[in-house]
Amino acid sequence: MKKGIAIWFVVGFVSGLGSLLVAISFLPGGWLRKEHPQEISQSGVEKQIQSEMLGLFQRANRLLDRAEKEFTEVSDDARESALLSDLQTVRSQLELYKIQHLDKYPGTDPSSGSFDGELFKSQLTKCTNGAGEVGSDPSKYPFGPYLLKLPSNPFAAKNAESAAGGKDEVGDGSTGWYFNTITGKFSPNDPGHKHN
Repeated sequence: MKKGIAIWFVVGFVSGLGSLLVAISFLPGGWLRKEHPQEISQSGVEKQIQSEMLGLFQRANRLLDRAEKEFTEVSDDARESALLSDLQTVRSQLELYKIQHLDKYPGTDPSSGSFDGELFKSQLTKCTNGAGEVGSDPSKYPFGPYLLKLPSNPFAAKNAESAAGGKDEVGDGSTGWYFNTITGKFSPNDPGHKHN
């Protein structure tokens, strides 16, 4: 909160300096007078004001750079926190799904035995029966939904709300998430977090 206030303070400060420069330019003998440019000569006071204004602008720019860097760090921290929270939630819901579905995780296509990302998402976000079939009648499909939606990986460059799966190493960035069908480990599928 304090960093946000500091950023707005710096922005207001720089805007105020700009307004002050415009006001000074309209003074008699001001810096921007254009009637007789060859006759303009700066007095000592004008030179001192100009020098001080330049110094203020340079300091304001340094403050803005510093505020931007801190804002980026806060933003990255928030994304990291969201990722870890979502990861913990999905992993716990996967274990609950496994308990309620005869020790099987979601996402395995019964006919081929391969991972199906859409089935994985559907089985976690809709009601299912003990065999993992998706339906809407709670009397026939008593389990779930486990998630309102598959969360978005804030560090994924594309397909942030989808999951790939299989036996391979994660981190290729093709989806937001990766589900290892051998170990049952759900992980971020971006290179910077593949070992989480």
